[in-house]
Amino acid sequence: VACRRRGVAEVAVDGSHALGQLRIDVADIGADAYWTNLHKWGFGYPTCSIMHSPRLGDLGHVVPSWTAGTGLFAESRWTGTRDYASFRTAPLSLAYLDDWRSVDGRTAMEHN
Repeated sequence: VACRRRGVAEVAVDGSHALGQLRIDVADIGADAYWTNLHKWGFGYPTCSIMHSPRLGDLGHVVPSWTAGTGLFAESRWTGTRDYASFRTAPLSLAYLDDWRSVDGRTAMEHN
């Protein structure tokens, strides 16, 4: 919101280790894009991250490839010889954060 008041056209928030520490309403932030990773508190694979954007359909990958113009999801899906195992850990990491409780019953966010 503060960036918009100062005339910033596009706002991207790097929430790197916030997931698991803070309850974040991405829509309330009002950013064009929000990133966070899952390796810190969700014990996900180190390269696994999550991006949210209300404009996801309007975004394109920074490096054009044979899928250029098909949207960010399709353009990012197959990037050559990349190991896609980390993508498979995202649902498990999110479930882990939802289910985790400390010895005294606190959630991950309450504990951290």
